Amino acid sequence: MAARLLVELAVVLERTVAGEVANERLKRRRNAALRAAHSRGVPVETLAERLGLSEAWVRRVVNGGPQAARTMDP
Repeated sequence: MAARLLVELAVVLERTVAGEVANERLKRRRNAALRAAHSRGVPVETLAERLGLSEAWVRRVVNGGPQAARTMDP
């Protein structure tokens, strides 16, 4: 019984976390959060430092709008 539940859990995780569509959805959410934080006064430098991303990449996301959110990956 436990083994079957673990298999089902693995299937759900694969479909929600590892799938290409799921990855794009997570990137859009992450980038939207970046833009929201920046619009509320968090500087690009702080965002980049906290996320371990380059300042240039964060600036592109913050200034790029929805198209950049779908295509940018650090």
